[in-house]
Amino acid sequence: MKYKIRAVADLHSALRDLEHQVRDPRHLRVGRDYASFQMRPREFLGNWLMCVVLCHATGRRWTLSADPLGGDGAILDRDENTGFLTEHVFVPPPRGSAELDVEDQLLDAVRAKAAKGAEYARGKTLVVFSEAHGVWKPTRVGEAIADLHGFDAVWAIALEGVENGAYVCGRRDALPGLLLVNGLIDSIRRSVALCHTVTGADTFAVDFRMIVSKGQKIAFFNDWQRGHKPTDREGLYFDRLVVTHEQFSVEPPAAVVRLLLDQVWQAFGYVNCGYFDEGGSYKPPA
Repeated sequence: MKYKIRAVADLHSALRDLEHQVRDPRHLRVGRDYASFQMRPREFLGNWLMCVVLCHATGRRWTLSADPLGGDGAILDRDENTGFLTEHVFVPPPRGSAELDVEDQLLDAVRAKAAKGAEYARGKTLVVFSEAHGVWKPTRVGEAIADLHGFDAVWAIALEGVENGAYVCGRRDALPGLLLVNGLIDSIRRSVALCHTVTGADTFAVDFRMIVSKGQKIAFFNDWQRGHKPTDREGLYFDRLVVTHEQFSVEPPAAVVRLLLDQVWQAFGYVNCGYFDEGGSYKPPA
């Protein structure tokens, strides 16, 4: 059966339209359907974020539309002419001084949707838009909900917090140090390998910078619960690092970029990156 739908033509243009709504937490929480698009603002934003992730992960053109059957929207693969329907559920922020376990709130949200029955969930993806406070483990939550629902998949989306009436990201919690190290090394390694394949060059210059806010902290041992040293700068620029293709083929990548890693940690008030022992060997936390 075919349905006439109205799809978003351009994700970039849609983001410009979303900007003033993302900056207004109350609007995302209680806003009703658009006059010309049968989706609530937070449903539209959630599906937009999913499209961006899918475009990046698959290399194909994804977009979103309203659900012709009256649900919470659809995600469309323009290249494969396929797609899937979504249902959304909202986890509100805590009221007053109450601090509830974020994983329990996510489980309760999934249970509430699953209670509508197998027919309701069949063929759909559930999107959880969360404003719960706290740290949670996606793998642990995924295992806990595996037998609770009949949806094809469950995605969780969160904007981290609200300051002065606007959403903010990346400022309440510490940057996870080990993920930062692994991401940086992997990015450099991939770039070196690609450039070597395309150009045949063997030596490369790496320019690295970080855009952060004053007071942003870094998690020295990847522990988001403890206090960590903040930076007093915005826009961190680091010395150019020269690496070779052979180094990434022979030496442990972390040792190759240790100078850069030390500078990153020094920008947050440490003497050097703590993932190396006294002999210079890379020893990340288990």
